[in-house]
Amino acid sequence: MAVRRKFAISIPPGDKPGASTGEVSVVLSDGRTIRQPITWEVVPSVRVTPSALVHKQGEEQNYCLLVSAIEGRLNVSTVSGQAAPVEIRVEKQGEKSAKIWVKIPRDFATDRPLDIKLATGHPSQPEISFPIITLPGKGDVRDGSN
Repeated sequence: MAVRRKFAISIPPGDKPGASTGEVSVVLSDGRTIRQPITWEVVPSVRVTPSALVHKQGEEQNYCLLVSAIEGRLNVSTVSGQAAPVEIRVEKQGEKSAKIWVKIPRDFATDRPLDIKLATGHPSQPEISFPIITLPGKGDVRDGSN
């Protein structure tokens, strides 16, 4: 006769967002062990979507990003890491979200990702960032198509 039992598993909060895996092992009274793989995801309190911008040198590009909170209030205000002539404008959308407008001009170029940091005003994640990655444009020495 099969016996059913319910049990709960408590997983400590993760310190880094992302997917994780583990295994639950149950030892039965007859000595057999049942193993069950489990998966879970630690979700950040605040997200920016998309998580990165890719800019092709020589092209003017406009982007709209969404900053959103799972719970709690957002107050996205401060922008740091901004490099002239990149323009960044914050537009509040409600208590839990904000739109970030980014205008990257044609002449913007950098050899490494530029990290843009935003202050969120959120108690569990006061800062969020996203990189701007510049790809070489046509005729650029890094492009190899001179």
